[in-house]
Amino acid sequence: MKDLILTAVFFLMMLTSVSAQSTTKTVGESKSIHIQVYPNPTTSFFKIEAHETQIKTIYLYNLIGKRVKTFEPSNGPDFYVDDLLSGMYLVQVLDDRGQIIGTSRLTKR
Repeated sequence: MKDLILTAVFFLMMLTSVSAQSTTKTVGESKSIHIQVYPNPTTSFFKIEAHETQIKTIYLYNLIGKRVKTFEPSNGPDFYVDDLLSGMYLVQVLDDRGQIIGTSRLTKR
């Protein structure tokens, strides 16, 4: 029961704090970073578009908070999710310094 309540609270927090397809993060006072995840929803793969930043690592989390995949953009522009169950996932993007530059929801059909 405790796990169910924690999962529900986590899910509600993520719904209110993460945008559906893209996120913008302000760095410093003048620079903002825009991240877009597409196609969303997806069936087999997704891509990430980030302006004015270098993406180093992409983490994919299920809604319980467990990391289910790690991607390196140097392996290609398509990030395959064929092997995942249908549902909602969180895509976390890190820059070359290891800092989180954005988080987006991804729906897998």
